[in-house]
Amino acid sequence: MGSTRSFCAVCSAAGHAVSGASKALGGRQIKWTSSSVPSTDRLRLRAVPAAVSAGGQALPRRGRGGVGGVGGEVGAADGWWSYDAATGLAVVMHAAAADVVVTAGSAGSSH
Repeated sequence: MGSTRSFCAVCSAAGHAVSGASKALGGRQIKWTSSSVPSTDRLRLRAVPAAVSAGGQALPRRGRGGVGGVGGEVGAADGWWSYDAATGLAVVMHAAAADVVVTAGSAGSSH
């Protein structure tokens, strides 16, 4: 089975369980490679991501405000992502690829 890891996007990648985590210049992207697939990763973000991809394929957003909810494509075979604006928690489930990229949205945005 897959694994669950946590990564705090507002601090440095050092010391976190997700291997290969890095922030692109300007803090606009967070990239990492999971050691196992499928995997569910949790990140604390300041704003809703503009996009999330795994293996170069866009993942659909699942609901609004958490792991369930309204909107988004639930049960996507390659994975999905969600974001809770109240807590800043983003959850990324990726089943087909280990390389994940989260592209930052606008600061203060919670759509």
